[in-house]
Amino acid sequence: MNGSTIGLGSFAVDPRSSILFANIAPMHPDNPMGPIFIDLDKLAQTNHLGPTLTGYRLDLRAVGSMCYILLENGCPSVPTEGFVASFDVNSIFVRGAINPLPGAIAPISPVESAYPRTFYDQLPTDGGPPDFRIYRSAILMALVPDGAHFLAVGVFDSFFADNSGNVSLEIQLELPDQPVPEPTPLVMSILGFSLIFAGSVRLRRLEKSRAAVPRAPAGL
Repeated sequence: MNGSTIGLGSFAVDPRSSILFANIAPMHPDNPMGPIFIDLDKLAQTNHLGPTLTGYRLDLRAVGSMCYILLENGCPSVPTEGFVASFDVNSIFVRGAINPLPGAIAPISPVESAYPRTFYDQLPTDGGPPDFRIYRSAILMALVPDGAHFLAVGVFDSFFADNSGNVSLEIQLELPDQPVPEPTPLVMSILGFSLIFAGSVRLRRLEKSRAAVPRAPAGL
């Protein structure tokens, strides 16, 4: 399985979920749901990868369709614009806080952060957790940092209360290449003795076969 990937699962994400600050105060209150917290330790242990996924590379992709705004004639469903995620030491979410994920950990691989302003009042969200975008159109490769036990995931949007749809996060894991082990000195010694023994047996057989061949009398 050198250099291969294994599927860790598909995880449903609430289309109203967020990991960022949301404007929950009047006049135009938003009402985002908390993010999904994916237990990375459980995934590691279930797939016999060790106690944690620290150091492993995850391939992340958003799938599904959403309705981002409710209109008079219905709710148009379009492909999701993706998710915003953050690695976390715990599963604590503080609704309405500037940083709703106090246990968030910065990613260690190159990623694109996403801090869209709130739809109403255009309030900044860049005081939030160290996050990264997960797209529908491309796979995001992210290394799991040390201390990360959860992956918190919410949708990428600026207003969440009127969202609906069916979206999920697909996760695959890249297995590291396993180097071919070099023979130990003991194995080399055994192999050497085996070759010497095999050579001596062959030589004795050759000498016996030559001795068994009758020779013509001298002078003929």
